[in-house]
Amino acid sequence: GLAWGAALCANLAFGNPLWVSGAFATINLLEPMLLLWALRDDQRRLTFDKPREVVRYGALAVTVSLAAAMCAALALAGPGPAFAQVTLAWLGGDALAYLVVTPIALLTIQLVRGDPAARPHQSAREVLVHLAAVVAVAALVFTQSDFPLLFLSFAAIVVATYRLGPFGAALSTLIVALVGIGCTGMDFGPVANIRSGHDTHLLFIQFYIAVLFATAFPLAALLADRRELLPAARASEAQFRRVVDQSGEIIFETDLQGRWRLLNSAWERVTGLNVADSLGRPYVSFVHPEDRATVLARFQRLGSRDLEEVECHCRWSLGDQVRWMSARARLLRDERGEVTGTCGTLHDITERREVELREADAMERVRQSHELLSLAGAVADVGHWRL
Repeated sequence: GLAWGAALCANLAFGNPLWVSGAFATINLLEPMLLLWALRDDQRRLTFDKPREVVRYGALAVTVSLAAAMCAALALAGPGPAFAQVTLAWLGGDALAYLVVTPIALLTIQLVRGDPAARPHQSAREVLVHLAAVVAVAALVFTQSDFPLLFLSFAAIVVATYRLGPFGAALSTLIVALVGIGCTGMDFGPVANIRSGHDTHLLFIQFYIAVLFATAFPLAALLADRRELLPAARASEAQFRRVVDQSGEIIFETDLQGRWRLLNSAWERVTGLNVADSLGRPYVSFVHPEDRATVLARFQRLGSRDLEEVECHCRWSLGDQVRWMSARARLLRDERGEVTGTCGTLHDITERREVELREADAMERVRQSHELLSLAGAVADVGHWRL
């Protein structure tokens, strides 16, 4: 009731008729109530650090302002020729307040509540330095009329947004809005050079500030979202690296030329060779010279006849030692299906291969012994007399 009465008195003070003043007071009271109702699920924690929050708030602010502007235009001008002009003027003022002033108020409330998402990550000194830079740039842009330097405000706001997040976006946009509207209202600055009336100048500066909001707040939300996701991504990458490095098998990746592009730490444990020194070298240079032709022929079959994976056992020359490896590789493809290389594993089977060779050698000796015994028996039967 007090708010409606204050709005009614303010409208009467501007010389509006009683019914028009009552209509404006009602619109002014219902407008924020409608916006708060639409944001009832988000208003407890609306920190503009999510792209979805920014888009939803911006759309609701413009929609509520447009509805209020059309109601005010009907009350003030009726459905006549001035309806569009009044609607546009009301929409500019209301939307500007919701897009520039309200975010500062909401972020301040979140700061008082101690929400860490609303608090800048930089020190107070750095915050003041960046905001002072925005003030200086805004003054440079709007306190002179010789050069059209409106683009500089975008640069200053982007820097403040990048460093200070949503809080910096809100404050820097508010600073530029205050300086720009103040200078333009006094017919000073680059906007005043537009060959049109005073109302057009104000309409242009309102549109310009709306564009600043549409630039700064989505950028702030994307950066905040990135800062939130980056630690999780780094932790996931570190966990994956630990799993890969603790694997007993060598995990590799090669490019299209067959050069090592990735090797886990098992490479050093198994081969004794340094990973950094091995990356970039062709894998075939580590294969034993007598087995290279076989390995190359086997790997060249990848991709032919829909063959996506191959496996082979061969010897590898690793410094001063020769080891048997079981190599398994498959094609790597990008999101378009183009082959970008291969990936796979190397498993050291030297001990198993040595056991197999010893067993094969023993079996060969048994076979040879059996043949000799058979031959000796056959010789003994020659000349045998039976009575």
